[in-house]
Amino acid sequence: MKILLVHNQYSTTGGEDQALAREKAMLIQWLGEENIFEYTVSVNDYSKWQILRSIFYSRTQYCNVYDLVKQHQIDIVHVHNYFPVLTASVFKAAKAAGAKLVHTVHNYRWWCISGNFYRPTVGICTLCVDQKNFWNGIKHCCYRNSFLQSLVAKLAYTYYKKIGVFEWIDQFWVLTQFQYQQLIKLGLPVDKLQLKPNMLDPATFDAAEFHATQQATIQAMPNAQRKGFLYIGRLDAEKGIEYILSEWVKLSEQYQLTIIGSGSLEAALKSQYNQPNIIFTGALPFDQVNQYLQKAQYTLQPSLWYETMGLTIIESMQQGTPVIGFNIGTRPELIEHGKTGFICTPHQFIRTIQLAAHYPDEDYDAMVMNAKAYAQNFAPDLIMAQQLHLYENLLSQ
Repeated sequence: MKILLVHNQYSTTGGEDQALAREKAMLIQWLGEENIFEYTVSVNDYSKWQILRSIFYSRTQYCNVYDLVKQHQIDIVHVHNYFPVLTASVFKAAKAAGAKLVHTVHNYRWWCISGNFYRPTVGICTLCVDQKNFWNGIKHCCYRNSFLQSLVAKLAYTYYKKIGVFEWIDQFWVLTQFQYQQLIKLGLPVDKLQLKPNMLDPATFDAAEFHATQQATIQAMPNAQRKGFLYIGRLDAEKGIEYILSEWVKLSEQYQLTIIGSGSLEAALKSQYNQPNIIFTGALPFDQVNQYLQKAQYTLQPSLWYETMGLTIIESMQQGTPVIGFNIGTRPELIEHGKTGFICTPHQFIRTIQLAAHYPDEDYDAMVMNAKAYAQNFAPDLIMAQQLHLYENLLSQ
């Protein structure tokens, strides 16, 4: 079985890039390096004019993917992100070259040009789907906060659908049950949908610890040794960072919040929330993030959009750090209230933080154990076995 992974990197590294890197590492481990191929481009390597000129169809990207499939006799082309450089051309190339085609749906851009069904002024927004109105996403400048770029993006996606991209794709892979149900509502056929979540980092996953956790023999870090709350993610509006900071200032200074990440709001937030109990570290390497996770009492997941999964949730739980998340999108599926963390509405946030900070030690230690045990559902070997099973079933059709 030969697999070609195709991906359009964003300007900054994010969860999709991490998911792809982990997937590739495990595929090489299971199938051998000689059977795994990757074709990746980066937005940073192209000018806006180059992207605009080929956003509807790229002969270059078509030929590159087509030639790779033919040259290496690829069985399955697995596309992750494809916009804006690769475009729908790579889907067409894969099918024309005779490969089976899998697409992991990491966001909702097929139906919402912002990709996340979210507008800063209103929160969750599904106008384009509900009203089937071509102009909503354009007039609200939903793509990169630009009218012109939103117009081009909307035209491009309208064109992609018109030429039949959904017909070319053999399987759409989704990351959570919530996303699965959303895509059914959005009109994707059930027989083309497969649920396959992201995995934990193979480089940090300890197989021995996995078995020990299954037997409930791991000793949880005592509550007294864990201090403070941790936010990990982009500092952008849809991630909810502005909201939790506006609420955090209502708490006393004994409540410490450490913020790991960077983004469009970083400078403004640092300036506005310059106080002893709010610490900005900027973006950090993954190993340093894990060190913070091992010492934190809780991780916060306050995203205001649906999300398609939320890697930081399972990565936190892997380190035995319970997660507090808003009752939006995928969070209630991944966090069991009172067992692996807490679920609350944004209006309940402060009260939940106060409750969590003073949670009884015995109950907190049980929560740590539960979180570790739940994270093992995303063990690299388990997820890769599932992925290869899906590949094999697809090839047998």
